[in-house]
Amino acid sequence: MTAPVRDEIAQRFGARINGLQWQGEGYDGTKTYHSTDIVCVPDLFTTRK
Repeated sequence: MTAPVRDEIAQRFGARINGLQWQGEGYDGTKTYHSTDIVCVPDLFTTRK
């Protein structure tokens, strides 16, 4: 992430957020690389169209 970080939030919740991160292998069509991701799901009860 390249956005600014609020130190008081990072100190309090950083370890928890890191634990929620998905970690695995990504593939770009030619090579495999380490990848991490967090997905935002705004509303679990909204149906997809």
